[in-house]
Amino acid sequence: MSEIADRVAELDTNARTFHHKVQKHAQAAATQRELAREWIWRAHIAGVPHIEIAEAAGSTIAQVRRVITQLETLESADLADAQGV
Repeated sequence: MSEIADRVAELDTNARTFHHKVQKHAQAAATQRELAREWIWRAHIAGVPHIEIAEAAGSTIAQVRRVITQLETLESADLADAQGV
């Protein structure tokens, strides 16, 4: 970025501190949730018992099963699209 653009961004950050902090942490949380979903799925595929996944994730079995169900639904939809169904 140019010096002017950097200065404008800095002024905006200072003027809207809460907006920038909320956005920054929301993006970080979204990334962490995505990584958690990915590892829950991998553990499920590997045959790790759902109770162990839940304990490791600091979650409930119901939440883990909900994530798995959502991912299975997406997986099925992707397969159907690939097969032209």
